[in-house]
Amino acid sequence: MNFARVIHVSAFLAVSVWCTAIVVAPLLAAGDGLQQAVSDALYFFFGKVCHQIDSRSFHLEGYPLAVCSRCFGIYAGFCAGAILLALKGFRLMILPAPSIVLTALTPMVIDVAGATLGLYEPTNSLRLLTGFWFGAVMPFCLVPLLREAVMQWVERLNTATFVPILKNTFRD
Repeated sequence: MNFARVIHVSAFLAVSVWCTAIVVAPLLAAGDGLQQAVSDALYFFFGKVCHQIDSRSFHLEGYPLAVCSRCFGIYAGFCAGAILLALKGFRLMILPAPSIVLTALTPMVIDVAGATLGLYEPTNSLRLLTGFWFGAVMPFCLVPLLREAVMQWVERLNTATFVPILKNTFRD
């Protein structure tokens, strides 16, 4: 497996675990003992990255997901984008044009601005869709950046002649 794929698979696995934890929190919430403790810990953790407003969240088993619908859309979109990147055979390992990122971000910004200005109240489905659209583009931006950052780190280690084997291990 080449280095680009290692980075890609690692990013995909990390976001998959992240999304699974979001869905597991409400499923464990009705439990007792350890299940309840794990659910509480997940809600606490995700509360640091999301407002978790109940009315802006989808619910499972009567409990809200650990993040709001927009955040869940971003994370689920990232998973979908990571799958698409893999289906493209990792040939798209260069940064996309800024216009593509802006195109992905614009619907979400319009949605947030419209709600903030009191023009309308978006539905959770709309929040999910605008988040998903943005999240689906992010692997095409973040995976190449992550790959480059790790490659620079490996090169620094190699120039220190501290761990020369890393260069051969992660060669494409």
